[in-house]
Amino acid sequence: MIKKKVLFITTNTPSNNSFEGGRVINKYLLPKMNEIYNLKIIAIEKENDIENFNQITRAVVLNILDSLWMVHLEKMEQLRDSVSLKAYSNIEPLVAYKKDSYVFYKDLWNDLSNYVLDFVLRFQKENVKTETTNKVVIAGSKDKIGRNDPCPCGSGKKYKHCCGK
Repeated sequence: MIKKKVLFITTNTPSNNSFEGGRVINKYLLPKMNEIYNLKIIAIEKENDIENFNQITRAVVLNILDSLWMVHLEKMEQLRDSVSLKAYSNIEPLVAYKKDSYVFYKDLWNDLSNYVLDFVLRFQKENVKTETTNKVVIAGSKDKIGRNDPCPCGSGKKYKHCCGK
């Protein structure tokens, strides 16, 4: 059973009627982008690679969100430092802080959706490398094995319940 995926793309277009570009984007471009996105997801589902794709997407989204969140926090710190100057121009600092912080927060989510959309559209199975790292503990090594560490024999038990008796 294939569920239809829906992509929500936001645009930062003015709502006044004098701006014709916003209506063109909303009328023609956004439906086309949603159609391309849905076709890409369906193609991935047909390859029976949706589990791998979901894991990769989850990791990429977390990585992107982490980096964007750090930038957002830096912006908020700069805003906090500069908002006190708004009082000199007879603007209430708290109101200015709330408005600017809301704009920054919307920008954060717009940037995230744009980066994720870019990743999904550029995703190709051939470009993905899966690496598995196995830790091997060598018996007789310099490091002392703790009682609660995994046993070096590979049984999966704790050392105190296996070879440490």
